[in-house]
Amino acid sequence: MAGVPAAAPMAGGPMGGERLHLTPDQRQKIQPIMKSSFDQMRSIVQDAHGREMAALSADHRAKVQQIIDQAKAAMPSEMPSHMPPGGPNGASPPHNGPMSAIRAQHRQFISQIDAVLTPGESQAVDAIGRDARTKVVALHQSAINQIKPLLNADQAKTLDQMPMRGHMGVGRNHAEDAGGYLLMGAMAHMRPEMHP
Repeated sequence: MAGVPAAAPMAGGPMGGERLHLTPDQRQKIQPIMKSSFDQMRSIVQDAHGREMAALSADHRAKVQQIIDQAKAAMPSEMPSHMPPGGPNGASPPHNGPMSAIRAQHRQFISQIDAVLTPGESQAVDAIGRDARTKVVALHQSAINQIKPLLNADQAKTLDQMPMRGHMGVGRNHAEDAGGYLLMGAMAHMRPEMHP
């Protein structure tokens, strides 16, 4: 489901382990926390995506799946572990680059999906997406709370200063709307798992 956060920021992935300068011992202790959190988040996202698709008429479900398939085919073979957050309502930040192009392409697919949905379908998908997002954000915070005691004071301060983001949508990578939830929920499994 779109806009759903992934695991806490770690390693070259969402938790920026390189920025935290984790020791091998810290990595060994943090990795199981990250994996458990990631697995739980993935389960929530997959369940939500199934319920979102079930909320659509058969005809609209087929049309949305076709757009999702096009989006998957257009996705780069080497996807970064997370996408930098966009601005308000998923708008791109001012810098250019490959991630900016990917975000723009995703916004086009999201708009196509939104155009297929009825107002009732959009409302149902949005409610499911927001509920799942709330659960995933709580899991993300739980992972952070488990990881923080394993860090030294400087690492904890760095972690506190890092933006909350991840490969299933922590932060506002995409507009939080029905099309975004449907697209990112379908694509969440394509993102690499995080390792500290």
